[in-house]
Amino acid sequence: MKWNQEIFNKNIEHLIAVKCGGIQNKFNEKMGRDAATRWKKSRPSIENLLAITEEYGCSLDWLLTENTGEEDKSNSFANNWDGELINDCKILEKVYNYPDLKRALKENLNAFSAAVDDRKENTEMKAVLSQVLSSQKELQDRVIALEAVHAPEQSKVIEVSKRERS
Repeated sequence: MKWNQEIFNKNIEHLIAVKCGGIQNKFNEKMGRDAATRWKKSRPSIENLLAITEEYGCSLDWLLTENTGEEDKSNSFANNWDGELINDCKILEKVYNYPDLKRALKENLNAFSAAVDDRKENTEMKAVLSQVLSSQKELQDRVIALEAVHAPEQSKVIEVSKRERS
């Protein structure tokens, strides 16, 4: 494979846009001072290429060619994750290798998932309650309107019955 500086530069710009929020300094903080600027004109070392693939979860094939059209098809669900989330996942992967920590992590994730489900159910119940209260308010408004319409008729009936008693 022949080195193609233009493709490499385009893919680095893509990584900066997607993984670093468009901030070149974030990329440079992880890859070295002025790395993005230096690499626009020169070829990075193989160590730097591998560091990019590891840090940003992309394949070397994608970084150097236009073969796949995305960073890494095998990991495409994570392509839009920011660098912090990817780093957190790497930490979780290390923790997951220890049985006791793995069990504790699973328990915490299950508890978190249940809390999210509860919050979702609470939100749905609040929406239903809001609809019921809104319907009740509409009914109360209708009753008041009907009472206002029929109030003159009722007062006439009351006056007639008072006259009849007298």
